[in-house]
Amino acid sequence: MGKESTEKQAKTLTIISKDSFIEGIVKSEGNLRLDGKFQGKILTKGSVVIGSEGIVYGDIVAETVTVAGKIKGKIESEKQVILESSSVVVGDVVTKLIIIKDGAVFHGQNKIKNIDKYLKEMQDLNKNLKESHDNK
Repeated sequence: MGKESTEKQAKTLTIISKDSFIEGIVKSEGNLRLDGKFQGKILTKGSVVIGSEGIVYGDIVAETVTVAGKIKGKIESEKQVILESSSVVVGDVVTKLIIIKDGAVFHGQNKIKNIDKYLKEMQDLNKNLKESHDNK
């Protein structure tokens, strides 16, 4: 699995270099690294990395997103969003976990993905605690 898995991962990485400008919709099953400029929408089942020189005007939907550059738009991630110290994000982030490193700029709202599930768990926990306390 080692060599085949590594080769498959290498084949599924799309790189948009720093001298590139792309406009439109990018759809990918794999991972994407953006060091150039992009305007539009990025949709991927893999990870997106916005390099320190990368600039995005638009939305990103991915499994994980790591930002070291600049984004103006919405980020939606299934797992996590990491805002590196050099990042500037103007727009909302919807994810299960957000990591904002010291120096990062974030102007928008952070919304927890699947919040209803967490609220139900909290309600159940509160109910169990109350029942436990009432039985004493």
